[in-house]
Amino acid sequence: MFQLTEKDDVEYVDIPIFSAPPVRREVSKGINSVYFDITFLDNVASNHIPLHAIVFQNYYTSAVSLSQNTTDGNNPVTVLESKILMENPCCEREGNNWQIIHASELKSHFTDRKTIRVNLYQSSGIWNNYDIRNVKVVGTQTKKASKSSAIPPAHAITKVNTFLKLDMSILKGINA
Repeated sequence: MFQLTEKDDVEYVDIPIFSAPPVRREVSKGINSVYFDITFLDNVASNHIPLHAIVFQNYYTSAVSLSQNTTDGNNPVTVLESKILMENPCCEREGNNWQIIHASELKSHFTDRKTIRVNLYQSSGIWNNYDIRNVKVVGTQTKKASKSSAIPPAHAITKVNTFLKLDMSILKGINA
């Protein structure tokens, strides 16, 4: 599984999505158009978390582009032109690599939490089936201090030591 590099002050959070199965349409004889949609699920816990990246495993797709419908519902707007996933679409070498699309790669008119259409391309006729799998959308938030790893203040330690000394003196008095 692909892992994002952790930073000291940031943690990565999965943003809940629904990723529909790919739709395949024949554009012309032997040439298919393949796409699927990523829909953000409404989740109070993650709605405020900004999108950081889309992570997925390639399955012989040579390139992807991303688009979103405009607010008036008219023609879709491209938010990522064409990200190359396989340098040589005829070669199997990069066909199953994990890939990441950072939010910084998306155009400025990208709208967070709005359905994303993922268009898949394969320029080689070798691969009849191509897809992307294990799609995850990841956001970032500032790390919260862990209560279990926090060091207690000095006055708290002093109080505990005082109670322990009192308990020990009571026990010594009982045994005498």
